[in-house]
Amino acid sequence: MGEGNAGNVTINSSELIEVDSAVPEANQRLANIISANAPNSTGNAGNIRITTE
Repeated sequence: MGEGNAGNVTINSSELIEVDSAVPEANQRLANIISANAPNSTGNAGNIRITTE
């Protein structure tokens, strides 16, 4: 769709996500979830809020 800033992104996940900069796998999983929720967005994501159920 468009390029640029995605703005505010809210991600809802039923899976608990723990991000540790020392664990590349966790960062990749988070990136995959973001990509799945906003596959057509490129650029800066802006504010991201992640909620778990």
